[in-house]
Amino acid sequence: MVRPRCGTAPYPRQLAEAGADAPRREARNIVLNYARRIEHAEASARRFVAAGLNELSPIIESLWPNQLPEDLSRGAMKALDAEKSPETAALLAAFVESLGRIAVNRGDYSGFETILTGLERAPHDKEHDHMSALAHRLVAQDRWLCSWMPLLPTALWILSCPGCCSAIRAAARSHDSASD
Repeated sequence: MVRPRCGTAPYPRQLAEAGADAPRREARNIVLNYARRIEHAEASARRFVAAGLNELSPIIESLWPNQLPEDLSRGAMKALDAEKSPETAALLAAFVESLGRIAVNRGDYSGFETILTGLERAPHDKEHDHMSALAHRLVAQDRWLCSWMPLLPTALWILSCPGCCSAIRAAARSHDSASD
C-alpha cells in the first residue's frame, strides 16, 4: 500500500510557479487528487494528508486565484465531521479555517457560506465542539469587521440581486455569534 506523505509540496509548488497553463493545471490535479486521500481508511494516512493540505495552503491559494473548488472545501468538511483522532481533526480544522480565510479575503461569499453551513450542520455535542469553535472563530467580530466592512457597498448591491444573498446570511450569522 502506498501511503500519502505531506512531503508533496515542492512539486506542485514548482508547477504553480511555472506560470504556464499546462503545469498549473497539472498542479491543480495533483492537489485535488491528494486532497481526496483524506478519506483513507488508515488513521495515520489521514493525518499525513491533513498535514500536507496545511502545507499546501499557500499553493492552493495561488493555483485558484478566483474561487476555490467546491470539492476541496466539501471534502475537508466531510473529513472533519467524520474524524475521530483529535490530532487529525485539529489539522483539518486548521485547513478548513485557512480555506475560510481565503474565501473571505477574495469576497467569495458563497464559498465562505458553504464552509459555515457545513460547520453549523454538525451535531452540537462534545464530540463536535471543535467544529462549533471553528465556526465562531471564522466569524469573530474583530476579524469579521476588518475583512468585510470594506465590502459593505457590495453587500448592499447584492440585496438587489435575486439569489445572491450569501453575504447577507453570513453577516447575520456573524451578528448572532457576536451577541452570544
